[in-house]
Amino acid sequence: MATINKELIGYYGGKEEQMSGLATFFLVVGIIGCIACIIVAGSVTKTSSYSDWGEHGVSPVWVVLGLACLIHGIALFIVLRGGAEIIRLLKKQNGLQYAGKISEPFPEYVYKCPACGITVDSDAVKCFGCGEKFETG
Repeated sequence: MATINKELIGYYGGKEEQMSGLATFFLVVGIIGCIACIIVAGSVTKTSSYSDWGEHGVSPVWVVLGLACLIHGIALFIVLRGGAEIIRLLKKQNGLQYAGKISEPFPEYVYKCPACGITVDSDAVKCFGCGEKFETG
């Protein structure tokens, strides 16, 4: 009879996870606020009952308010996610467990010809600078 192996896959909880959740909440509220303000902008200037949108265009005040909601939501998202990242890094540095994942940059590669040093495509067969042939595969 086999035994079930217990494997740790991560941690949850902690202030860093709460900050990440709050960041997502503010982003969603900002997007919803922007959409709602743009919808209201069209119906505020309505002068007849023939259409849902105003005959004199949309109200720029509501459009600006909607864009302000969106910018505010995005800014809070970035600031709160950055704060959560700092907490994770400090906990990792001090040997404590932390919830969530620490972001890492994506690797970026540049391919160069070994003979002349000119930049080439990753799938190049021949250097267009010096004519050096590359291995395929």
